Amino acid sequence: MTFKGRRGFIIWVVALILLACEVFFFLYKDEFDPVVFLLLVIGFGLILILTLMFEIRNKVVVTEDLVKICFGITTTDIGVSTITSLKKTISAIASDSASLRRVEIGYADEKGARKVFCSPRKEDEFIKLLTGYNSKIKVF
Repeated sequence: MTFKGRRGFIIWVVALILLACEVFFFLYKDEFDPVVFLLLVIGFGLILILTLMFEIRNKVVVTEDLVKICFGITTTDIGVSTITSLKKTISAIASDSASLRRVEIGYADEKGARKVFCSPRKEDEFIKLLTGYNSKIKVF
């Protein structure tokens, strides 16, 4: 099952600022050297695309065996059997999440105990599905 991620306000603000810069470059293109203009348009365009990727590719895919957190250009895979805890939280820690309202997933791998954050829109449904697949998960 796929859960869409919560929308991030800051992502949209940054994207709008970058878009405004692009419009500015086109409006005043005669003021720039042609090479500088081209570099600015391409550079800011690539940064804009990268920024929008965080909004476009913002989801959590859950199967019986795997939780796949997709955010921007990153993907985090967690085995459902390795998940030890789930906790709703409000956190500003940098993570695979656009929103401050997040679900903290505690799990164990070969490196030891780890945590990752995600922000599915339907938190309760997400937690219920995971606990249905692994009854050993503790919910806080």
